[in-house]
Amino acid sequence: MRLPRPLRMALLAILCLFALLAAVDLALTIIDPDRPMHVAQLILGPLLRLSGLFTLGM
Repeated sequence: MRLPRPLRMALLAILCLFALLAAVDLALTIIDPDRPMHVAQLILGPLLRLSGLFTLGM
């Protein structure tokens, strides 16, 4: 069963927005290392826990 096209587009837009926020957050953290990563940690944290990659400092 496929989702209706407007719903798929809305979910894709939300996903792209979070990816953009994570990229900006990550870039700001690279520029200022003392700044904590908020959005990137929110998005990448669960993925790293699921994959077992605890060595990246999340």
